[in-house]
Amino acid sequence: MKRLMKKTGHYYKKISLIIYMLVVIISLTYVNVKADVGFKGAWGDQGDGTYINPIIPGDYSDLDVIRVGSDYYMISSTMQLSPGMVVLHSKDLVNWEIIGHVVNDMTQISESYNYTRMDGYGRGIWAGAIRYHDNKFWVYFGVPEVGYFMSTATNPAGPWEPLTRVTMDNDPNFPGAGWNDCCPFWDDDGQGYFVGTNFYDGYKIHLFKMSEDGKKLISSSDTVIHQESGSEANKIYKINGYYYFFHSETTTGRRNVYMLRSKNIFGDGGSPGKAGTYEHKCVIQSIGNDREPNQGGLVQTEDGSWYFVTHHGSMSLEGRPVSLLPISWVDDWPILGVDSNNDGIGEMVWSGTKPINGYPIKFPQSSDDFESLTLSPQWEWNYQPRADKWSLSERPGYLRLHAFKPLSTDNLFKAGNTISQRFMRTDFGVATTKIDIGNMANGQEAGLTHFDGGSRYCTIGVVQKNGVKYFRYREYPNGPDILGPEISSSATTVWFKSIMNNSQNIAFMYSLDGKNFTQLGGTYNLSGANYRGNRIGIYCYNNEAESGYVDVDWFDYRYNEKPIDAFSKIEAESFTAQSGNIEVESCSDVEKGQNIVVTGNDGYTSYSNIDFASGAAMISVRVAGTSPGSIEVRVDGPSGKLLGSISVPSTDGEQVWQTVTANIERVTGIHDLYLVYKTDGNFNVNWFEFSESTSSIKPNPILQYLFDGDVNDSTENKNHGILHKGVGLPTASFVFDSKFGTVLSLPGGKNGNYVQIPGDVLYGTDSITVTGWIYVNSSANYQRFFDFGINDKKYLFCMPTETYNTKISINSYINGAEQGVTVDPIPLNEWHHLAVVLDSANTTMRVYLDGVLVGYNTNVTLGISQIIDQDPSKNFFYIGKSQYGSDPELNGKLYDFRIYDTPLSSAQVREVMNEANNSIKPVFDINTTFNLDELKPGNTIDANVSVTNIKSSIKSVMAIVALYDENDRMINMSYNSRSISVGKTENLRAGFRLPPNTDGYKVKVFVWDGTDLSKTNMIPLSDVVILD
Repeated sequence: MKRLMKKTGHYYKKISLIIYMLVVIISLTYVNVKADVGFKGAWGDQGDGTYINPIIPGDYSDLDVIRVGSDYYMISSTMQLSPGMVVLHSKDLVNWEIIGHVVNDMTQISESYNYTRMDGYGRGIWAGAIRYHDNKFWVYFGVPEVGYFMSTATNPAGPWEPLTRVTMDNDPNFPGAGWNDCCPFWDDDGQGYFVGTNFYDGYKIHLFKMSEDGKKLISSSDTVIHQESGSEANKIYKINGYYYFFHSETTTGRRNVYMLRSKNIFGDGGSPGKAGTYEHKCVIQSIGNDREPNQGGLVQTEDGSWYFVTHHGSMSLEGRPVSLLPISWVDDWPILGVDSNNDGIGEMVWSGTKPINGYPIKFPQSSDDFESLTLSPQWEWNYQPRADKWSLSERPGYLRLHAFKPLSTDNLFKAGNTISQRFMRTDFGVATTKIDIGNMANGQEAGLTHFDGGSRYCTIGVVQKNGVKYFRYREYPNGPDILGPEISSSATTVWFKSIMNNSQNIAFMYSLDGKNFTQLGGTYNLSGANYRGNRIGIYCYNNEAESGYVDVDWFDYRYNEKPIDAFSKIEAESFTAQSGNIEVESCSDVEKGQNIVVTGNDGYTSYSNIDFASGAAMISVRVAGTSPGSIEVRVDGPSGKLLGSISVPSTDGEQVWQTVTANIERVTGIHDLYLVYKTDGNFNVNWFEFSESTSSIKPNPILQYLFDGDVNDSTENKNHGILHKGVGLPTASFVFDSKFGTVLSLPGGKNGNYVQIPGDVLYGTDSITVTGWIYVNSSANYQRFFDFGINDKKYLFCMPTETYNTKISINSYINGAEQGVTVDPIPLNEWHHLAVVLDSANTTMRVYLDGVLVGYNTNVTLGISQIIDQDPSKNFFYIGKSQYGSDPELNGKLYDFRIYDTPLSSAQVREVMNEANNSIKPVFDINTTFNLDELKPGNTIDANVSVTNIKSSIKSVMAIVALYDENDRMINMSYNSRSISVGKTENLRAGFRLPPNTDGYKVKVFVWDGTDLSKTNMIPLSDVVILD
């Protein structure tokens, strides 16, 4: 006999596991890993050689992309905006910056796009194509009510030649209205071709030959090559001898990408004017919640790899953002994305390896100090502006906007001096602008705005009436119009701020000193309309006369920064900016890393977007040094509001570290933090963190379901639940889990498997915290972690997969007024701790994943009392089930579900999360020695197990050894059972003699809770150990 393995460990038991057959437990487990779906909070370049889609979370619709040498260029439609048809540049297909526009004067297309008309919302410059031919860049695009246009340039940043309207050789008026989505192509022999859709005539795709100069279509070559529902988004490629016609269709109800291909451009057997036959294939299908990746361009990198750069065609408030998908080729057909089900059709992917490394992270430009005499390329006017009403030279360093009458009184959509840029849908965004209002006139208004493609807008500005200036907030068309505080006649400068998050809500604020901001108006839901996403910009008009102007000093838009949790450790060297004598050096503190060295007085470090949530009242700082000093804690500027001061002692050494604390004035919400340093010598700072107060005592939950074998409430309130088990298999059950022991497993579907909570649990509170561990098995839409309410009109819910962006969505919904938070989706097939905090007193909702703040909304005005009934029989509080009967139940596992009748702090949420891990105590200590002769005929196998009962009541356990053949079928087993009292140890042995033939056989050994294999109330106490 020879010893093969010795295994010692604890068994962390909660209660029994229900199983269906023994082989499920003792066979190997396989995990089905699915492609992630949905828009993530993270996006773009991750800094580690990977990227996350979307790579640009803003409105770059109808795009096309090419490579010239090692440079990549992308164009995107701009509708009525001017300058039109934006051009971007990249070196790696992930990081993009704006370099210019093709159309500098929209009146070249039509007077409809001039400030004199402004009646082209939803029209203007639609989808186009960019190509490089004959040492020039060529751009073609369609205008739906006019026809096709083209321009060329030797530099894609411009200047571009004046527009030429593309016409037929025998008809200068054709093609006219009703045509869109075009693309040129030059074959190897130099012959040019042109493809476009006539959507007025049943979405027929036409192919033409072009004249040599690319400005005319040859009438005799007009060939209808395809017609299908919604056929558009046309591109032509020639790859490996095939001509590919890229386009999208709505044949299946959703817009998918298809390709026609043939080795003859007019199709097999075809000729100009007579279409031949093409192979026709779907190359990426829109499934799940990918929002239709369906229009873009194919591009090949220098190393020969192929990629698809696409917009997402299903509109949302950010418009149609950009994603990057790898391409693989099978039988000369491209598969865009990933083919997870091996049907030869691509599907969306949400992350990948960067095509090219070695280039810095870049974002499309946003902020501007207006120091240049040329307008920065991120800006686009709402229609062609009036040239004499804006200037960068009249007052150098400022953008001057002169006011004139709008075409319709007090209507921003008819005001010709609005400049804007794309809203970027990220986890957090702040846009701030500083405006000189000293030269305004009566009837004039100017300020900051959000607007969509011609349907809704919101403004915060200054309006002058009868010589007096006021702040004004307005939502158009049917929202509030608030005339705010009067502005002192001595005030000549104002600041405006918009705070945004990816759950669409914003807050508009004003300031007279740039430090202290006051909100005006309420929450405003951003929107998209007429194929345009939301935009943020600056406006200026005068309802009474052509007089007055404002000077915009700067515009600062930060959309690529996520709020930093004030209650987590923040490294001192991670400052956003610094002033004075501040240095960074290596640190020898226990955590190593780096620290800053502060020398002298009044230097400071700043930290952007610190989230103090519902309140911080204490700061802790890790310091070292031989010179004492102090640190002032300020927000929103180095001379901003003083929250408190920390004394820094001498620690008798520059790397002798000490943590010091101080109480500060309570601060809430998101602020820029400034630490201002005072010392006659120098001292070091390693890190700092905030806490709610000097004491953070966590309250007790009003309900706690451990799910350790039942749905009983472990608190003294005894709010026991009801476990509903549906018809058919599988049903809700308690299963063994290697992390927590016994947990609740819900199978999903619509069979009635969920937990119901008593209807009177939430009485007496408007604020709650719901926490729990969740293991999601499926990305099915509309599953619920919990759903508390009366019906499908009043409820508070949390779903780990949400149909529109496939993210966790926590919403309170009362009579149509939905409020909430949207964050990243919960990763599948792994445990995560989820906490939802509804702080009604502070109109705040916060979401934590694994103890980290991942989303929040500071404008949640609803409380629990507004979604429940005083008759408990009318309240339906579910775990794993929706108020909507058509929604699926949760497919996953749950552990330690809690409800608190108060909003927990960040630190308390982390404490609750850690309690679950720390509360699991060992029930059995198992020391197993496996002895085995070689797996040869006639030899003997034995399992020797020493089991100690640490804390359980008298329990019976079993040692099992089982033999499996080459097909993993159990063909023999032996077991031995024993009852063990608390504190006692028993030795168990099981074994048998092997059969005549053992080729390919294996042995599995484990310990079992129970004595009867025909019963289902048994739990494996040790891991399955395979000996082969």
